[in-house]
Amino acid sequence: MLGKLIKYEFKSMSRVMWFLYGGLIIIGALLGLFLRIQSHVNSGPDDVNYYSPLFSMLETADNPVLRIVVTALVAIYVLMMWAVGIMTVIIIITRFNRNLLGGEGYLMHTLPVKTHNLVLSKCIVSIIWMTIGALAGVLSAIMLGLTSGALQFILKELTPEMIKEMLQILASSEVVLFVILMIVGGITSILTFYVSMAIGNLANKNKFLIAVLAYVGIQIVATIIISIITVAGGSLIEMLIEEGSFNKIIIYQIVQQIIMGIAFFAGTTYILKNKLNLA
Repeated sequence: MLGKLIKYEFKSMSRVMWFLYGGLIIIGALLGLFLRIQSHVNSGPDDVNYYSPLFSMLETADNPVLRIVVTALVAIYVLMMWAVGIMTVIIIITRFNRNLLGGEGYLMHTLPVKTHNLVLSKCIVSIIWMTIGALAGVLSAIMLGLTSGALQFILKELTPEMIKEMLQILASSEVVLFVILMIVGGITSILTFYVSMAIGNLANKNKFLIAVLAYVGIQIVATIIISIITVAGGSLIEMLIEEGSFNKIIIYQIVQQIIMGIAFFAGTTYILKNKLNLA
């Protein structure tokens, strides 16, 4: 049943998500194309720097229309980057609130599904879409580089030794642990929103305001607890820093995020199961 819930949730969110991520990739490709056209206008096709002046728009004085188009595309691209991240979070919050705490909750909570599976399905799909969003951002940057010619220029300058060194860095334990920390931190952030909305749902009035206050309160309490633990274990952390044990510090932060995530997941499940207020 969990698989069916994930499939349904993914399909419901995909209607908007693919539009956002596809738009970001298209804008990146268009921006790169116009940068390449501008570079051609400025330098000419035979110029040795034809592929390199990615930001040649700053030097364009004789073609105001092209300059305006490129500047507008840059602004749109930056705004799209921000919008994709913000809209992803908004859609995640809205789906949880409407589907489990709003009118649709009457149906969802009558399904023969355990409460923790309802929360888990939404969390899993949210992480999937956040990952797809990050990949869309990377792909849009690649498309920008391809259509502008900058990526080809960079690849021509790379040597096998440089590529090998870059791959070694990407495969290093530090980078792997940092990626894990980002994923775990993302999950915990989503669960923080969930438990805050669940707390807000306990109120009969001003549920949104209570949810916001709950979110702020949780952040303050979590910060205080982490600070106390950090101070209590200060000597250990200082020793790890002095020894250059960067991996152990990241693992320490991962454990913190996991503990908070479990607490928020348990709190959300408990409220939905025992204190649900759909009034």
